[in-house]
Amino acid sequence: MSVCTGLVMAGGKGKRLGLGEKALVKVGGKRMIELVLSSLRSSEEVDDIYVAVSQGSKGTLDWCRKRGAKVVITSGKGYVHDLDEALSRVKLPCLVLPVDLPLIRPRTIRCFVKRARRTKADIVTLAVPAEEYLTYGSERSLEPIREGELLIQPTGIGYFRSRSGEWEVFVEGMRPEFVNVNTLEELIFANAVLSL
Repeated sequence: MSVCTGLVMAGGKGKRLGLGEKALVKVGGKRMIELVLSSLRSSEEVDDIYVAVSQGSKGTLDWCRKRGAKVVITSGKGYVHDLDEALSRVKLPCLVLPVDLPLIRPRTIRCFVKRARRTKADIVTLAVPAEEYLTYGSERSLEPIREGELLIQPTGIGYFRSRSGEWEVFVEGMRPEFVNVNTLEELIFANAVLSL
């Protein structure tokens, strides 16, 4: 059952990774954008999919256009600003995934969307405990925020009924699929997981 729009945030330059545009970096022989789009399509929770790119991601824009993917071009002023721009141009509700989650599984997407739909919150995001992130992820990727007494690491996964309003955070235990591939260490890890 299709329930929302899908939006893949793919406008980053991949500076920490140092291999060019992050969306085009290969993991397990496929580009990150291919893996995330495949999981999103397979989740059967979206009826329309867009890829948000910025002026700094021309290669990703070309890749999308050659494959007929729907694109939203943002100003490239930063993730939060670009996300808000992209959300203003797509139909809500919208499921957002970052392009640097190449290990995300369709089942996880389905479960998150179904759980988010049961809440009354306008915005629902998914995070993991910051200390658990280091089980698989790099310390250089940590950008923890405080949620009550807990330090959490956002995954970048979100469900938006609107662009602002009441916010709820789901905190789940760390799993390999929640590793944001921002560093070479995380890229090596993701390649190892996909080779199993």
